[in-house]
Amino acid sequence: MMNVEAGALRILPGFLSFLQSMSATQPSQVMDLTSTNFADEIVNGEGYAVIDFWAPWCPPCRQMKPEFAKAAEAMAGEARFYAANVDDYPDMAQAFGVQGIPAFAVVKDKTIYAMFSGYMPAADFVAQVRSAMTPA
Repeated sequence: MMNVEAGALRILPGFLSFLQSMSATQPSQVMDLTSTNFADEIVNGEGYAVIDFWAPWCPPCRQMKPEFAKAAEAMAGEARFYAANVDDYPDMAQAFGVQGIPAFAVVKDKTIYAMFSGYMPAADFVAQVRSAMTPA
């Protein structure tokens, strides 16, 4: 049921900010990963890289987008964060064995240290990434 006042649709509090977060471009601390920059950023890049495999049509991916951005901000200087659209780069997702999205990879020195998937709050995501970065 919709509430209409004087011919205008009443928007629930927080709904506009939710829509803006869903349509926002990739935050500056999260770089788009493409076939063009993959070798430089992942294969030859220094330190840890965290990759978000996502698609624009995927609701959990859109929910995870702001959490991934918060994690990237929280881990600035510890790891580089990338987003790879699986529709645009299916071969990249296949190379990492991605079977469902959102999926995430923690990579360093051509080695995958962890793969995990699904939505999680930024604090849990950061904990999972840091756990993968901790030597056994």
